[in-house]
Amino acid sequence: MAIEPTVAIEPTMDRLPQWHDISTFLPARCNSILDVGCGDGRTLTLCPNIGFRAGIDYDPAAIRQARSTVPGGHFCVGSAEALPYPDGAFDAIVSCVALPYVDIPTAIRECSRVLRPGGVMMLSVHSWEFLNLLFRENKPNFTGRVFRVYVRLNGLFFHLTGRLFAYPFNRGVMESFQTDKRMVKVLAAAGFQEVVKLRRPISSFVATRRRTPDAR
Repeated sequence: MAIEPTVAIEPTMDRLPQWHDISTFLPARCNSILDVGCGDGRTLTLCPNIGFRAGIDYDPAAIRQARSTVPGGHFCVGSAEALPYPDGAFDAIVSCVALPYVDIPTAIRECSRVLRPGGVMMLSVHSWEFLNLLFRENKPNFTGRVFRVYVRLNGLFFHLTGRLFAYPFNRGVMESFQTDKRMVKVLAAAGFQEVVKLRRPISSFVATRRRTPDAR
């Protein structure tokens, strides 16, 4: 049975696009952290005092850079939809604008699985406003316009149904925008009870949620 989440809104945290306040959201006992879609590893440099820092990304070049950025970190090439870690392995998880490019419900369930009871996940995704801001930055060719239509339709489909579909002309590609309402539902369905939404006028949003011991 899905948990009804407690939702709070914090409108003043305008520095979070750079994630400078990541320590604010970490649990009191935080000895391990996973960055899902870690890229070059720079997010993990914001929490140098955590003993076990791990990251996963689909891009081998990014993982090589992350190993250089975070000496002593534990990085691997892999998918957010199939995390190669045991249940309850981490005290905290972060994911900075990686989820818009994956099957979000599956990835969120995987994050819930590898997060310990009472752990915290901090994530950012693409709002409709932020997506349009990105799209206005350049003029695509015909193929690019077709892809943008797909992204918008996929985001709308996700909002209405909670499901996503791959790009019809390249089944290995997925992208969408995310609404607050659907993200809260997906988080609740995966076993996260407390959701803090950090809102800004135009940009991605960050949701922090705490998993309870009995959530599955």
